[in-house]
Amino acid sequence: MKAVGLVTEYNPFHNGHLYHLNKAMELTGADISVAVMSGDFVQRGELAVLDKYTRASMALNSGVNLVVELPVNYAVSSAESFAAGALKVLDYIKADSIAFGSESGNIERLSKLAHILCDNEDTLYKEISKYTANGISYAAARQKVVEKLTDKDTAAMLTSSNNILAVEYLKAIIKNNYAIKPYTVQRQGDAYNDTDIRSDYASATALRGNLKADNISKYIPVKAGLILSLNTNYIYPDDITEALFTRLLDILFASSYDKNVFIENVMQYPDVNKEIAGRLYKSAMDMITRTVQQMSESKDNGAFSFGSLCEHIKTKEVPLSRIKRALVRITLGLDKKHMEKYSNAPYIRVLGFDKKGQEYLSYIRKTVEVPLITKTADYKEMLLDDIHAANIYNMIAAGKYGVKELGDYVKNPIRVG
Repeated sequence: MKAVGLVTEYNPFHNGHLYHLNKAMELTGADISVAVMSGDFVQRGELAVLDKYTRASMALNSGVNLVVELPVNYAVSSAESFAAGALKVLDYIKADSIAFGSESGNIERLSKLAHILCDNEDTLYKEISKYTANGISYAAARQKVVEKLTDKDTAAMLTSSNNILAVEYLKAIIKNNYAIKPYTVQRQGDAYNDTDIRSDYASATALRGNLKADNISKYIPVKAGLILSLNTNYIYPDDITEALFTRLLDILFASSYDKNVFIENVMQYPDVNKEIAGRLYKSAMDMITRTVQQMSESKDNGAFSFGSLCEHIKTKEVPLSRIKRALVRITLGLDKKHMEKYSNAPYIRVLGFDKKGQEYLSYIRKTVEVPLITKTADYKEMLLDDIHAANIYNMIAAGKYGVKELGDYVKNPIRVG
């Protein structure tokens, strides 16, 4: 059986995802599709709008055959680590190909750029560091350096969200010599970050902002839309605020409220430098020293929400998405040491499947070299980070809506058909 891998978040599943799925099957001639999907936290550094099982169900009822979870340490990482983790999972699960979206739609140009970036990694790092040291953002610095190595048009591909991830998938294949053939599907309709709906293929960003509107059903496949209509306990980025500040108070306590010790402690998390750590300390101390009345009278009312905190501590050199990922990792307790866990103890965690997906699991089970997990309770220690992230997500949902989900370690995969 030939399997095509799809790296996804389905946050939520929409018509663009269905188009991507159908084109992937057409381009690759695969027998089944395997979606490696972020769990309850996503790459932009936010809570998913719906829990991972609901999103997996939307995908499976729309034609995806098998959904496995991208481990949380990769799901809330930079584009490079996100892509590298996803390709590891696809390699372990014996995917023959990967089909990813891109604004370019040209696999030859994207592959050429990926090879250039791999071949000039040391040069890129040194030259980019020179620019960022002078206050230029990482993205702008990379753009300048890549333009010198290639040309303006080639470098411009790295200004688009899906192209950036596409190049990172290709880099992961090149660096690890994976026997996974890459294909790309050109993105249709609205842009990745569009907040308004302008076409039949609305962005997930726009849909998340309009979930309570009456007119979004036409942008979502029928069965996925039905599931969405039955699961309206939506979770938004700022819903993490209380969990984040409780975690910051814990770190302050462990640091004896000493600024230097606090800075040292939070610098143990990916993407946190000394300047960001210092800004975070000031914000955390403001939180506990200002009265509720002062907060309500302040010009920056709401300064202690997740979103406004991110805006407050971001810098010109550090983009908002990196700040958000850093704060999510702090909330979840996923410091730099946790990034090594999957490399030392890899696994495939199954979230759901249909009949074809179940056949594929049986087909590969004897040759898969890592645990193929369908019963979470048997692998609690291995899955600890993913279980902890899900438990925090479920506690946030319980606090907001008064609902209680089953603990992640006793949940069974979704079965469709």
